[in-house]
Amino acid sequence: MASREALCGKLQKDIDLKSNGKPTVLKEKVGFNDANMTITIHGIEGDLYNELKVFRLTIKVIPKNNGSVAKLAIEYERLNEDMPIPNNYMDLVVSVVQDTDAHVHRAST
Repeated sequence: MASREALCGKLQKDIDLKSNGKPTVLKEKVGFNDANMTITIHGIEGDLYNELKVFRLTIKVIPKNNGSVAKLAIEYERLNEDMPIPNNYMDLVVSVVQDTDAHVHRAST
């Protein structure tokens, strides 16, 4: 099973993660700022570092009348400029957005 391990206090999480249909491992450090409604995920190690030097995802939740909107920023640096843009990690981003949605939903109930 592929995994995503979150390091936030004692939080650890294993989930099915795939990139280009292959199981992928990512160890990450997760930061929550409830006052700003922001989640920052810094990749620490894992399979994506075969292609990237840096991977960081920031999610800002913006309350709206009947719910919320999430603004995502993805920061990455390729090992070299000849490497393709890492579109294959969008499954990871979708997984993070789903986790964020669950977190926001729990906080609002």
